[in-house]
Amino acid sequence: MPRLVPALNRFSARTLGRREYADVSHRVFCSSRRVRFVESEYAVPLDSVAVVLQELRAWYERIVAEHGGRPHWGKQHTLGVDQLRRVHPRLDDFLAVRDRLDPTRVLVNHHLDHILGP
Repeated sequence: MPRLVPALNRFSARTLGRREYADVSHRVFCSSRRVRFVESEYAVPLDSVAVVLQELRAWYERIVAEHGGRPHWGKQHTLGVDQLRRVHPRLDDFLAVRDRLDPTRVLVNHHLDHILGP
């Protein structure tokens, strides 16, 4: 919603306080990073975003699976409980603890239902 940008810019400027300074760009446009990371950014037409993200996710997961990679349970991925069981040999031990401690599934959401089963 591009028409909201000016109002949001004014709001953030008031909220974050007024600061003005000038220097070379690597001193002005920087933030402290304690870990090394590499990122890229693309602008994609809105009607293509869902397809692009699905294809990128499948590409990433296929590559790491070919090399024995295992996803972090708490992070976004598309593997289901049967696929996770193959790469996490003690998954059933965890599910038994889950059954004992949360038998009525109070601590669930859509993602957990997908990766751990109902």
